[in-house]
Amino acid sequence: MLAAWACVSSPVAKQQAASLSPAPDAASTTNTTTFKALSLKEINRIYETGAPSNIVRRAGLVVHMKDDTEQFGPGGLVHPGGRQFQEFWATSIVNKNMPGLYKDSCGVIIAPQAVDVMCSFPKDYTSWNVGCEKDFLFKPDKLEAMLNRSLELQKAGAGGYDGRYNEVIINSSKYRSSLPSSVAAVFFSDSDMGGADPSCAVTTHRELVRAYGLKPQDVLLLKHTPGGSPGFVEHDPEEVADIPGGACRSVQDNVEDSWCVSNCAVGNCPEAMCECDEAEEGEDDEDAAQRRQRLMKGRSYWWAAAAGLTKRLDRAASPTRS
Repeated sequence: MLAAWACVSSPVAKQQAASLSPAPDAASTTNTTTFKALSLKEINRIYETGAPSNIVRRAGLVVHMKDDTEQFGPGGLVHPGGRQFQEFWATSIVNKNMPGLYKDSCGVIIAPQAVDVMCSFPKDYTSWNVGCEKDFLFKPDKLEAMLNRSLELQKAGAGGYDGRYNEVIINSSKYRSSLPSSVAAVFFSDSDMGGADPSCAVTTHRELVRAYGLKPQDVLLLKHTPGGSPGFVEHDPEEVADIPGGACRSVQDNVEDSWCVSNCAVGNCPEAMCECDEAEEGEDDEDAAQRRQRLMKGRSYWWAAAAGLTKRLDRAASPTRS
């Protein structure tokens, strides 16, 4: 997972080289590894009973939250992006007692059979540029020890990048070779932190179904309540969602609604790409823009200041764990 806070990127800059990642349609015909899908009941049971363990299925659910390490474009959430993310990908392990997520937006639950843990850490350590190269990281056979530490930090109320969630690096190649069955569910988080993004989850689900020739019911589309019981319920499209900053949406097929929500909130709102609802009663356009900025305050973007956090972790790291 990738910590940052200061910059908004152009959607054009997010496009990945086609040579680095096979197109979803191509992947759907070449991948042969498949396994039985998790039911909603099984997902909730794993979430409810998860506890620190070296066995992933006993530890909890492995989730990847949208962090812009994915392929750009609608439905790109399920596909790791180019370069290093073809080798490794950042996830977290969550359960009822350890519910911390990187962002309260949208994500995917990864099927346990598709998870090959490479390393882990109880805090964010900006893995995007180092993978599992750092000495302070927990090796795969120390996953339980890492999760015990993560549980302590979350129970103590750790915030932000200092332990609100753990970081579990998985083998991206194994995950990709099992698509689409490596995706147990697509979900958005229904929390009080103001980052819920149902449109991202709905778009991702629709594109996953389209790309692999699935039926909508083949992939679960869920709403998640962190720490809740049950933790996951089926998404009700008729439910009216109060999405902070959600008054802006895309008007181009290759731009996601979530991009417009994030960028328009900080004044980067090209009319050719996005449109926003009119100002609320009693406010002008400037007031409306300021309201969106307040609603988006605190939502993180990984591509700024990552190196500084990595250096700080290096200085604070304990001796090498075996």
